[in-house]
This record gives sequence, structure tokens and C-alpha cells, in this order.
Amino acid sequence: MQVSPDPHNDLPSHETVAHVWSILHRAGYLETLSLPYFRSLVRLPAEPADLFRYARGQRRAHRSAWPVVYYRLFRARRCELFDLFTCFSLGNPIRRSQLHRAVGKENADFLASAGFVQDGDGMVTPLVQVYLWKNQAFFHDAAASGVPLERRAYMGRDSLHFADYLRSELPAGRRFQRSLDIGTGCGVQAHVLAPVAEQVVAVDSNERALAFARANSAINGADNIEFCRSDLADQVTGRFDLIVSNPPFLYLPGPTPYGYDPASDGGLLGIGLSRRILASLADRLTPGGQARILLSLPRTARAPIMERWIERRLLPRGLDV
Repeated sequence: MQVSPDPHNDLPSHETVAHVWSILHRAGYLETLSLPYFRSLVRLPAEPADLFRYARGQRRAHRSAWPVVYYRLFRARRCELFDLFTCFSLGNPIRRSQLHRAVGKENADFLASAGFVQDGDGMVTPLVQVYLWKNQAFFHDAAASGVPLERRAYMGRDSLHFADYLRSELPAGRRFQRSLDIGTGCGVQAHVLAPVAEQVVAVDSNERALAFARANSAINGADNIEFCRSDLADQVTGRFDLIVSNPPFLYLPGPTPYGYDPASDGGLLGIGLSRRILASLADRLTPGGQARILLSLPRTARAPIMERWIERRLLPRGLDV
């Protein structure tokens, strides 16, 4: 198996991502969608105690015991598929022999040459991870990819939670003409808008994230999304009848030990970027349009900071918040 020398220096192409997804799809990867891997994996060693608590009628244990049981049953029933899940969804190294068994040596060699895994000392480390959402696949950089934080195409659990929220809360039966996704990242929010909008414009300042978003759009069959490189949609013109955004919301006054992380830095108090987005809504929304923004609500001992700012800045401009 050959290792790509600098796999993160090149942007992922549609064709490469599509071929990698075809390898995983043929191996049955969509079956792992049923695995409860966003809940309670850290409690795996405590499974007997959790089961005992559940038998005693303690509801708190229910959320950890049964996902763990299903997780272990799946591992026993589909060990090859579980190995792929461990690698590409959990981001953990697996043995080279496990990858060969799951996809075949030829496909494993392709994954390495394309820079999607790195092989060393008999272990395979994922450089790219896959989130599954509603039978769709979203590729993004793994933590072990070596891509600097300022360039990394990051996708977190909050992106999937926000996508679930949008899917359930958007008005049933309404068809939007133009929709805007600010800070699209790897594109999951834009894919929620695609079935309910004639045109979706998705923007991000991270060129590598946009490359993954375009590839994800291609493999998931969304052909009405236009991806643009832009800082908070400053270069996008026109109005929209639906705007969504999941901006960074952490307060990072300085670089992290691993470097500057723009995908997490929300500006002053974690709300600087959110304020810029909210302040632009009156000029971007069509009459009767709506926006769904996921943001942080910091408070002091005396006042809710964000709510006060909204009252002073947005309500006077005619927005119904």
C-alpha cells in the first residue's frame, strides 16, 4: 500500500470522493447509519452496571445501556463493516488486514494512494471521515489528517443536529425560491434546503471545506446548490426568502495549542460572527422571508447579552424575532 506524500495539499476532487464512496457503499456502509455512535460510547466499559440500573427502573441508564448493546451486537454480526465504521466514522486506526478484508486489497490501495488513509506499521489511519445523515454521505477531514486547523474541513455533531432541526421545523409544503446557507462547511445544511428550494446558494470562506461540499453534493445528487467562497456572504448579492446558518460560537481570544481554529472561533464572547449575520438579515431577506440561525446566548449576572442586542438592533428594523 503506497502512502500519498502530502494528501492534504490537494483539494479533494468530485471523482475521487465519488469513487471512495462507491467503495464504501458497495461494502454496505449505509447499514452503519443505524449505529448509535453519537451516544454513550465512552460508557462501553460500564455496560453491565448500566444494564443493572435500567433493570432497576432508572431511566438515566436507558440512554446508555441499549445503544451499547446494539453497538456490540452489530460488531459481532458484521465485523468487516464494523471495522470500516470504526475507521471512517469514529476516526480510529484499524489494522491493514482489516481494511483488506472489508474492501479488498485493490480498493485499500486506492484509498491510500488517494490520500484518504495513511498506512504505517501495519495500521491504517483515516485521513478523511464520513458522516451519514438520512442516507446521504458527507466527507470531511479527520483529526489525524494533518491539515492545519485554519484549512481543515470540519464537520461537527451540531451540524447534524441543526440539519435535523431544519428538516423538521421548516414549513411543510412551502417552496422557497432562493435560499442561502452562510458558513456551509461541508454542505449538510445546504442539502436540507435543496429539496425545498428552487436555488440554494451556500457560502464559506474555507476553500477546502467548499471542495468537500461540492464533492458531497455530487455524490448525494443535489444539483441545485451553488457553492461560493465568501466571508459571511459579503460577496453574495440579491435577497433570499430563507437564510440558515450555523456559525462558530466559541470564544477563543487566542490560538489553541494546535493553532488558530476559525471553524470554532465565534469572535468576541462567541457572538461576534453571529451578530454580523443577524445584522445583515434585514437587507438580505425578502418580504415574508425567514431565517434560522443557531447561535450562543451568553449572559451576565444582570442581563442576557444577546437578547438585549437583538431587541436594540433587530426589532427596530422590522424583523419578527
